[in-house]
Amino acid sequence: MDPCEHFGLKQMPFTRNIAPGHLYSSGQFTECTARMLFIVQNRVFGVITGEVGAGKSTALRKLRHSLNASDHRFLYLARSSMGPRDLYRELLHQLDVQPPWHKSEAQRLFDEKILELHRQRGITVVVVIDEAHLWDSTMLEEVRFLTNFGLDAASPLALILTGQPELREHLRFQKHTAIRQRAEVWFHLEGMMPEETEQYIHHQMKIVGADPHVFSDAAIDKIHRNTQGIPRRINNRCRAALLDAYMRDRTIVEEKTIDRVINEFANDIDIAN
Repeated sequence: MDPCEHFGLKQMPFTRNIAPGHLYSSGQFTECTARMLFIVQNRVFGVITGEVGAGKSTALRKLRHSLNASDHRFLYLARSSMGPRDLYRELLHQLDVQPPWHKSEAQRLFDEKILELHRQRGITVVVVIDEAHLWDSTMLEEVRFLTNFGLDAASPLALILTGQPELREHLRFQKHTAIRQRAEVWFHLEGMMPEETEQYIHHQMKIVGADPHVFSDAAIDKIHRNTQGIPRRINNRCRAALLDAYMRDRTIVEEKTIDRVINEFANDIDIAN
């Protein structure tokens, strides 16, 4: 018998392998996805930040799933080591365009392709730059050029920068004033409220066919206090707790189970799930 059989699960819960339609939407998560959708619908520039594991990537996944593929092209970048030339070459690759070698030519070709898609085919290109807090000043400045389409009254693309809280600090520097002023949407994704953590855990158990009350109220309360309602931290604690309970032949995850798990995560080394 394995943990899934032990708890009557169809599959292991608290993983990233959840269909977008089954995602739990906390108040913060709902607002975050709504802000992202506003950015896309209005083709503006927005900055979304949040702690590690708060749900930024999950919100992006839900956004992408919600967009009509015939009306949008979703371009996603998450490389911290690229330079300006690499930026435009990667964007052109994702647009199925062979990029030229020189940065200036690649930038010009990218602008032309974006305008063509928008004006001739009615397609909005959505550019997402993830982990943008890792970008240096040179690359952050390049963001300004991504939003510059000359005398056009409205931008033909939507641009979303996401990253950890340091991204906001970087953009507060005087040298980034021009970028900061172009951002029309700002949002910081925080952890869930205590009642939302409870609902989240119950929801995760329900979608794998288990009794939602496998986790005791005291256990859930301790999980929330230890994780500050950050989904990835909750997932890691809950998976470890289910394994601990299984190894001890327990059918309920109790507070003392969480105490043992918290001790394992004492250094808060959260393995990406």
